[in-house]
Amino acid sequence: MKVNLPAVHYPSLKQQMLIQLQAAIGLYRERYLLDKDAIASHPPEENTPLAELMSGAEIPLQRFQEGKGIRYRSSVALKFAALWHLPALEIATELAAYLCTSVDDAQGKVGLQNLTIQVIPPGFIDFQLTDTEIARWLQLLVVGVSQSQGVPNYLLPIPDYRVPMTYPQPLSSLSKVQYIHARCCSLLRLGHREKIIQLNDSPALMLVYPQPIPWLTADGQLQLIHPAERHLIAQLFGLLDELGGMNQLKWGKRAFDATQAFETFERECRIFGEVKTQMPHLAQARLGLVGVTRAILKSLLQDRLGILAPIEL
Repeated sequence: MKVNLPAVHYPSLKQQMLIQLQAAIGLYRERYLLDKDAIASHPPEENTPLAELMSGAEIPLQRFQEGKGIRYRSSVALKFAALWHLPALEIATELAAYLCTSVDDAQGKVGLQNLTIQVIPPGFIDFQLTDTEIARWLQLLVVGVSQSQGVPNYLLPIPDYRVPMTYPQPLSSLSKVQYIHARCCSLLRLGHREKIIQLNDSPALMLVYPQPIPWLTADGQLQLIHPAERHLIAQLFGLLDELGGMNQLKWGKRAFDATQAFETFERECRIFGEVKTQMPHLAQARLGLVGVTRAILKSLLQDRLGILAPIEL
């Protein structure tokens, strides 16, 4: 049953990369292959896999964490090499050139802007998020993204209806997500009382100060460099990527991993006391990460699963 709800929308890194890959594939095919009549010479059965790839649904793209960074890798050039009878490394190099152009064109928009794009033999394309890009997306997530801000529909992976549970999700797992959501709300209220941040008066607990949150140091490096902070960011981005699809089993696993990562973060990364006094910007950034955690878990619980996201323990 479909139930219309007001939804808060959060962009997915993976979805945006897939869209930019899809656009790059279209340009490459048009400019480099149609001119050579390469596509026209292929029989229709060879173009069937191409149509599936061009739809975006079959473009291979995997996220992995490497050291302090977050990287996505696509092997789409290897798939096209077999279809087009061209070297995979050549295809990957041309696609990367188009991708770099699309990143430059995204300046000032919600799409991906600050990426390092690299071609890895035999034909992989790697996307490395810079600290500036991580900070920009954390800011988008903590304040929420609405259609009134001009965000394209393709950046809105969370639909405006609840998806009923269709698999036996353990009650303890969902209770853990609810507990961590409530814990995040408690920490945000404490940060407000301690005058580290300022929240609005609504139950939504929207963070209104500082804006933007000081995610970066004065020299442009991400303040959140502790392994527990980086791991939590990676888990939250992974959960958000999965929320763009309909695989509830993956939602559950990603949500559990995110709650585990949050508990480690809270245990190892202090916010109050000496950190508040001596490093107030770090305290604000850590509370910002709490806000991001809370926002994504709320979307999972309320917008996706249709269950309560409690604000108190």
